[in-house]
Amino acid sequence: MACSLILTANAGVIMTVGDRQFLVDALHNEKMPGFSAVPPNVLPAVWRRFQSCAPTAVITTHAHPDHVSTALWNEARLRWPASFFISPGAPLEGTIVLNDPRQRIFLAGAALDAVRLPHQGSGFEPIVNYGFFFEIDGFNVLIPGDCSVSALDMLSELIAGRHVDVALLNFPWITLSGPRDFVLNSIAPSHLVLFHLPFREDDSEGYRPAAFKEANVISSVAVRLLSEPFQEVVVE
Repeated sequence: MACSLILTANAGVIMTVGDRQFLVDALHNEKMPGFSAVPPNVLPAVWRRFQSCAPTAVITTHAHPDHVSTALWNEARLRWPASFFISPGAPLEGTIVLNDPRQRIFLAGAALDAVRLPHQGSGFEPIVNYGFFFEIDGFNVLIPGDCSVSALDMLSELIAGRHVDVALLNFPWITLSGPRDFVLNSIAPSHLVLFHLPFREDDSEGYRPAAFKEANVISSVAVRLLSEPFQEVVVE
């Protein structure tokens, strides 16, 4: 089964599997230091894409401004009243508000496991971050949000021994050797897609060359990087 992934910015994607379409962390317009916001020309393209058919679900892993804008979230709810909106709660209202450490969600013939995972980085421990495991007609996609690269046991619990067809991971999972070994040997996805990279003009910390360098030396799995506005990657 083909899976299309279109980048809006950072870790924001439009994911299409079969006839199901999911927006994950795709609606944000506030630029954070060292990262990028959804460009002004990309947001209208997102709205146009769903003029005649609303997405299956709009999801945010956590309420950081480089992952979701409250104003854009609310606008999407007005535009797509038939879509499911899944969020970890305030300030974001939605169809499904995540409260429990683990929740299983069924919608439009797909099953989603949502598990609360610690946020990467010192000082971000209070942030409520959820990772998602999508099961769509036998095709499995892992999106752990900004999960800490040290939370390997918790991420393993989310995967629960299931095969991962596509893993969408933040770039530090491969630029750091310990997490990289876990990704390649324990998650062992058929396809690895890396994101949460700034666009070229915003890369003040040199994240892009480091990520591309490490991706180029991995041979055990197909690796793609989402790094340009509205870039599409298709895997199957």
